[in-house]
Amino acid sequence: MNLSKVESNKVYKIISIPDVDMLESIGIRAGDTVIKKLTYPLGGPTIVEIDNREVAIGNKVAIKVAVEEV
Repeated sequence: MNLSKVESNKVYKIISIPDVDMLESIGIRAGDTVIKKLTYPLGGPTIVEIDNREVAIGNKVAIKVAVEEV
C-alpha cells in the first residue's frame, strides 16, 4: 500500500521510502510509525503526523512511500 491511497486517521508503519533527502530531513524514515491525517484531492499533498507534528508530503513522493497498517 502507498501512503497517498491508504485510509485516513489510521496508524501505519513505513516500510520503504524513495531516495528523497527531504523525507529524512522532516523525520520520515523506514520503520517509523505515522498517523495519516488526509490526502487532498486532485493530486494534492498527503498530511501525516509524526512525533506530535504534522508534515505535508507531495503526492509524487507520497505514492512512493510504502506502508502497512499497524
